[in-house]
Amino acid sequence: IKSIITQTVRSKTIDELEGELFDDLRDDLRKKLNQEVFKRIFTLSEDEKTIEVKDVNFSKIIIQ
Repeated sequence: IKSIITQTVRSKTIDELEGELFDDLRDDLRKKLNQEVFKRIFTLSEDEKTIEVKDVNFSKIIIQ
């Protein structure tokens, strides 16, 4: 999970980490985590609920 987050954030430009584009980063992280982690780990039958990331929250982001 940490690797996916790090790779995704590092692939963005400074402009993509600010303002309205920051919401796109959250969406990208949510989609990648669901695709690369949760859908691989949690294979459920049709009768069961799916387990997935619904939201991504940042406590702080530091740009160096």
